[in-house]
Amino acid sequence: MPTTVDLGNMRHGADLTVFSGDALAAVDQALDLADQMLDAIEDDTTYQLGQLQKTQQANAKLQRKVQQLNLRKQQYQTESKLIAIAQGKEASELKENMDALKSLGNSEG
Repeated sequence: MPTTVDLGNMRHGADLTVFSGDALAAVDQALDLADQMLDAIEDDTTYQLGQLQKTQQANAKLQRKVQQLNLRKQQYQTESKLIAIAQGKEASELKENMDALKSLGNSEG
């Protein structure tokens, strides 16, 4: 009986590639780098989504404020027209009353 066995003969010509410890350590480093990259991608995606959410919230607030301002602008224009009409009426009456007072002061009655 043989005391040793050559597995190379059993492989039927298939060569076994053996890596040194340094080569396997490089693979481990590459795997660590890949994990770091995956983590960085996840972190950046989370950051980008957070920025998008903040932008959406700011946009919604601004949109509401613009709508509020547009409504108030329309009300203001209507109010201003009414105030101008009232002011014109009051100014006209004031002039009439001043003229009446002047007339009373000039009358010799």
